[in-house]
Amino acid sequence: FAAVGLKLISSSPSDSVTGVFYPDGVDDSKFRAAVRDNHGVHIAGGQDGRGAKWKASIFRISHMGYVSADDTRAGLDAIETELKAAGALADVAAGSLVKAFNEVHG
Repeated sequence: FAAVGLKLISSSPSDSVTGVFYPDGVDDSKFRAAVRDNHGVHIAGGQDGRGAKWKASIFRISHMGYVSADDTRAGLDAIETELKAAGALADVAAGSLVKAFNEVHG
């Protein structure tokens, strides 16, 4: 995510979920609906509680259980595509998230 300027919630994410802060101006519910409806990828929104105020500020990606490299590529492509459609990542070349993933994971 750093390859396109997105910030993770944790510097050492868990093995089961990754939280990512939205860029300014992205509407949480519209973004998640577009990712689901246009790409068949389901991501979760943030939650408030335990001192955190993350509702509508973050999205969460589950990678618990079997998640193939192709599943990950599809999810990253969907996220990047819909963030661009929402007006974010304007200076990022198309395919940058998948490219960064491929450089690390082949």
